[in-house]
Parts: sequence; structure tokens; C-alpha cells
Amino acid sequence: MAQIGDDKMQVVPTLKQIIIITDGHSNVGVNPVVVAQESYNQGIVVNVIGVIDSGSMSDHGAREVRNIAEAGGGLSRIISSRILTHTVQMVTRQAMNVTLQQVVQTKLQQLIGNRSLDLLHPEERGRIIEVIEDIGEESTLQVVLLIDISASMKEKLPAIETAIRELGISIESRVGRSELQVITYPGLSNAAEVTVPWTNDSRKLTDFLVTLQTRGKTPTGPALQKAIQAFTVALEDESFISVRNQPSSTFWGDYAGY
Repeated sequence: MAQIGDDKMQVVPTLKQIIIITDGHSNVGVNPVVVAQESYNQGIVVNVIGVIDSGSMSDHGAREVRNIAEAGGGLSRIISSRILTHTVQMVTRQAMNVTLQQVVQTKLQQLIGNRSLDLLHPEERGRIIEVIEDIGEESTLQVVLLIDISASMKEKLPAIETAIRELGISIESRVGRSELQVITYPGLSNAAEVTVPWTNDSRKLTDFLVTLQTRGKTPTGPALQKAIQAFTVALEDESFISVRNQPSSTFWGDYAGY
């Protein structure tokens, strides 16, 4: 059994997320649900936020939002643009929390085997909890924000830009390394384009979406493929952590790693 404090127990995980912000149906290219499953198989969680101004999203649109997130192991929300800032931050934290639960469960298995955490000596339990907290605080967080700029999204872009900027500010306070990239779709000549390259500076996440020209098609699947590719060049020193088929932790509570 591994000893608490072993170097191999201190490996800092890299938590990878894609957050799709859209209001419509994918209508060009590969099925985004299939691509989301491929993303999850590579350890990249896909979350989807459906944005509406009034009324409700169509049944088809709402089903697509749910199905993409489910295939990508992530969260889905359908909300109005006025609460978008709060929702983007909440989804990022909750998805990160779920992934950390899975990482911690694996670490706990190495640390204590089949023993119950509650039955350990208080001093030993305290050291284990310290290791767990270090994992959350020091983990590297990479988030690709995949933004639908099809024609129907034009009025929502200012709210989206504010949400992205506030997310950047919120994660700057983390101990661990955090980076954001913004990809918009459809692109001018491609399915999607990198609008803001990888950055940990929230000041770079301003005044870009409102200057973009909205376009007609919605190639969510191809755009999602581009988002997955972004992680291959994100950080040279990243460590891959699989989030597939791991049991959930039963003791994590509300800890969000922030």
C-alpha cells in the first residue's frame, strides 16, 4: 500500500473541459454527440449551455444539448442570457468537482485500499485529507469555450463575452495553473476558428465577440473536433488523467477545488 506523502501520490492532474454555448441545432457535418463521446474517451469532458432569450428551446434543440453533454460526460443547462455569467462559472466548477472526485477516488484506493476513511486514526485521516485538498488546489485546469456565432446568436454575444471575461477572472485566483481558449463557429473559411488562443490572463478575454460577424450554419460537430485538437498543443508538461469508468467519491461533499 502506498504511504501517505509518497511522491507518486502528489502527481498534479490536468482537468480538461469543453463548454459549448449555443442556442440552436447542429446542421452541418459530423454528429456532435458522436464527437462528444470521442472527447470523453480522451479524458476531455464536454459541457453544453443552451442559451435562449425568451420562451423555450425546441424539443429537438433541448434533446441535442442533453445528448451532447451526456455523451461527453458533462453537464447541460438551458438558460436565459441574463444568468449566463453565473451558469458558466457554476458549470465549470461542478464539472471540475466531478472530475476531481474520480481522480481522488483512485488516489484513495492507492492510499488506504478497501479501508473506510471514517475508520482511520484521526492523524492518518488528516494527512489523507491534506493530500486530497492539494490535488484540488494544485490541479491544472484547461477550458475551451466553444461559442456558436450563427446568425440567431447575434443578440446574445455581449452576454457571452461578459460571461467569458468573468470566468477568466474567477479562475485566476486558483493555486493551480489555469488556461482558457475561445473557439468560435462557424468560421469565415473553416468550421471553427480560434478567437482567443490559450491564455491565463483575463484581460485578453475582452472585446472580441461583439466585433465578429455572425454566420448562418451551425457546424457543432466539426467545431467540437477542433476544440478537442486544441488540447494536444495546450501544455507541454500536462499529465493525462482518464475520467472514464471511475466510481464516484462518497465523502467529497461540496468541495469544488477553488
